[in-house]
Amino acid sequence: MGYAVFVTFDRLIPNVEAWNMCGKILAHNLDALDDVANRLNLHPLTEMISISAEDLENLLDEPVEDALEEQWFSPQVGLATVTALSTFVEANADQFDHSPQLLEDLAEVKHYLELAEQHNVQFHFSVDI
Repeated sequence: MGYAVFVTFDRLIPNVEAWNMCGKILAHNLDALDDVANRLNLHPLTEMISISAEDLENLLDEPVEDALEEQWFSPQVGLATVTALSTFVEANADQFDHSPQLLEDLAEVKHYLELAEQHNVQFHFSVDI
């Protein structure tokens, strides 16, 4: 079964549906991208994944007790990581699966994080299974 990663905002940005991005290639490369982020002393993407208790219950199809609190991040933190990762992937495309599509996913994430920054909105990454 595959999964995808997408951007979630802590508040609505009018006419923006970040959940609509594909994010499957991004998800497929998360481990490799996190390795690069760690080497570059950046915040790894997987550490910016969070889920609400309600979404977790829907995902598991059962009540969840003691769920972790949903975490939110500054778009500047995400932008620093995504920008550096994009540059690295461009220079080292052979180290990643489906690098052209990965660069498209990273560009889309960067676009949404720039919108979040403009609207003073926090974000986290969500996973769709």
